[in-house]
Amino acid sequence: MATITFLLERAKAGDEEAHGLLFTTSYAELKRLARAHLRDGGRNTVMDTTALVHESHVRFVHSGQLRAGDRKAFFAYVSKVMRSVVVDTARERLAERRGGDVAHLALTTQMAANMAGGERIPSCVSTKR
Repeated sequence: MATITFLLERAKAGDEEAHGLLFTTSYAELKRLARAHLRDGGRNTVMDTTALVHESHVRFVHSGQLRAGDRKAFFAYVSKVMRSVVVDTARERLAERRGGDVAHLALTTQMAANMAGGERIPSCVSTKR
């Protein structure tokens, strides 16, 4: 089995096979990191460790460059990617709870001031400042 540092060097040189070997060689450690990131999440029931590992892998493969020179730096980088995946997932869930892409309408006192003189002001619009 090849070492992670050797695979990193090969992957940075452009070896596509090294990318796959790097993922399979480090899979158990990646799962352990994912468990650590999700352990204290509590309410993040949408994502499990496998999904976090795979989403993180997709992100750092699509970024186009590996930013790690050795094993320690590689796992530190992957840990940052995993954290960003968890944060992005939580933000998406919160956005959905607040209406997602629905346009928000802010009601202000300017609406009442812009109404024509004879119109009745709705009871839900406050004219106080």
